[in-house]
Amino acid sequence: MKTFRSLFFGILLVTSELFAHARLTSPVPRTMNAGIKTGPCGAAVTQTPTVYQAGQMIKVSWEETVNHPGFYTIYFSNSSGAAEAEFQTLVPRVNDVAGQSKYEAMVQLPNIACDRCTLRMIQWMADDPAVATPYFSCADISLRADTPAPTPTKTPVPASSPTPIDTSADHDHHSAVASSSEFGCETQLGASNPFKSELILLICLSMGWMITRRKSICVK
Repeated sequence: MKTFRSLFFGILLVTSELFAHARLTSPVPRTMNAGIKTGPCGAAVTQTPTVYQAGQMIKVSWEETVNHPGFYTIYFSNSSGAAEAEFQTLVPRVNDVAGQSKYEAMVQLPNIACDRCTLRMIQWMADDPAVATPYFSCADISLRADTPAPTPTKTPVPASSPTPIDTSADHDHHSAVASSSEFGCETQLGASNPFKSELILLICLSMGWMITRRKSICVK
């Protein structure tokens, strides 16, 4: 009978510890025990942290298993949270609402990178207004910094060489003008129409050849 009674009270004690007060639900807590009175976390570090981006805004959720007056505070540590001095306050106060069991708050995570960080919720139970009793619930998280995109490398564009100007046509044109000057045709050549100039030059040369030929025949 005594053994049965001890077993009964032992089960009752464990049950009251598991389902008393409050615990985190998101991110995943280290333990589902809602009655941890030992800080800073009261539970061992896990090997499966919830991963977030550094500086991300997240929704933290928790539940109260036994209603008490008081409030809740959200904290952050950039390590495993082994010491109370490591924690900084992210949300100072969320008031308890009588009859409400589910709670949530939008939380801005610090803009730092850490592989083993800790998010902590404390329920400050104020049944005795003079002395608030804390209950701890911690979650292991990891914050990843954004990887900046690589800066594209600009391919240098080779400087273009100036296209050489073909002056052979102008040279031939001026030579033709000089050759026809002896027949008095240079005044009729113009640079505005190269084809017309070449035609006039050809006529002038033909006329010159005919005059020279006639003079030669007359002399004979």
